[in-house]
Amino acid sequence: MREAFLPGLVNTLTPDNPSWVCTLRLAQHVWPDAPAHKLQTLRYWRRWMQGERTMEAHHAWFDAACSVRLLADICWTLTAAGDDVSPAILRERSAALPILARVPFGKHQGRLWSEVPDDYCRWILERAATSPDIPFDPAVVATAKAALRGMYAATVDRSCSHGPG
Repeated sequence: MREAFLPGLVNTLTPDNPSWVCTLRLAQHVWPDAPAHKLQTLRYWRRWMQGERTMEAHHAWFDAACSVRLLADICWTLTAAGDDVSPAILRERSAALPILARVPFGKHQGRLWSEVPDDYCRWILERAATSPDIPFDPAVVATAKAALRGMYAATVDRSCSHGPG
């Protein structure tokens, strides 16, 4: 929950601010089929920085190094797919809400949205609308809405393709 971590900066650091790039949003766009989009999950899934001691995970310096590697991997993946990569493109994609391939939490965690019952999607939308003290990621809300319309993210197994290093 972003809001709980840095309450004084949340309005400055959101994807709505065009001067920032959000690696979470970029990863959601680039790898909608990832098992999750947490930094350490992506590190293992993309198979980078594996030699580093795992007890260092969640220390500021290690998370910063992982974030830099994540951004480089995102740029490499976009370039390999034939996309132009520029700060403007990265900011634009950071601001756009992705449609997620998999449910990131709860009793359906890890399942494709196409496998989730409609009543669960409706529950998410109801909770998002009526419980502002329990914030949902806007991408989850957008995906639940899309799932109710029968729209789902394309899933492609890209877990074995990774950039240099």
